[in-house]
Amino acid sequence: MARQPPMRPQIICFGDSITQFGFRPNGWLCLLAERYERFADVINRGYSGYNTRWALPLAPLAFPRASGAHAAPPALSVIMLGANDAALPDGTAAPQAVPLDEYKANLGAIVECAVAAGGPVVLLTPPPVDTERRRADSESTPKREDRSDAAAAAYGKAVLEVGAGAGVPVVDVGGAMRAQPPGWGARLLCDGLHLSDDGNRMLFETVADFIATRTDLGAGVAGTEGDGGLPRDAPDWKDVSASGPRWREVLDGHVRWAPRTAS
Repeated sequence: MARQPPMRPQIICFGDSITQFGFRPNGWLCLLAERYERFADVINRGYSGYNTRWALPLAPLAFPRASGAHAAPPALSVIMLGANDAALPDGTAAPQAVPLDEYKANLGAIVECAVAAGGPVVLLTPPPVDTERRRADSESTPKREDRSDAAAAAYGKAVLEVGAGAGVPVVDVGGAMRAQPPGWGARLLCDGLHLSDDGNRMLFETVADFIATRTDLGAGVAGTEGDGGLPRDAPDWKDVSASGPRWREVLDGHVRWAPRTAS
């Protein structure tokens, strides 16, 4: 039997609640999936509340190595962890806190799993924290914040270091959000930690720009043939219909995406 064309390419996104919630209405992964619909499948591997210590054992499952006639490596692996690792060790979320050195080692090991699966990998720094909002919303007495932006920034710096050491590109999401005009906390974060609609939109645009300019996937854009990156999965129904009795030939001859090796 002839080898079948590879499956539709996958963008695998591995992270915590910011990733898990990304498929909610107006979420960043929801927007990304719409951008690449019928070009690539966006796979959500987000685990709410997880830090790198707990996520590391799941990494080989999130990034399985390609095998078999139908398998292909991920078109892109996206990793964003650290929002929970950066919890204050003396705060109300202390059980989630992971020391900075362990965080870097865990993140490096997760990157190794993604690289071993094949295809390009990108790291994202965690979003910033609105410290005052976290304190105001705290249920503890007296009120104490569970996170701080200073800690989030330190863990974001660690992501940059891990990426440099592994030769993996890093998109500084946290830095980009902090560079926004004053009031970014209220605009980009819904509770001082998780993303608002505007925050999700900004994260989506940041990731989509990286994909369009620095990977082979191209810009996507639902309903079009893209910009020379990906072909649409299967021909347009109008082309199938117009082919009459040759419709199966048209389907069988459709050019599908072929995986490229990571550069």
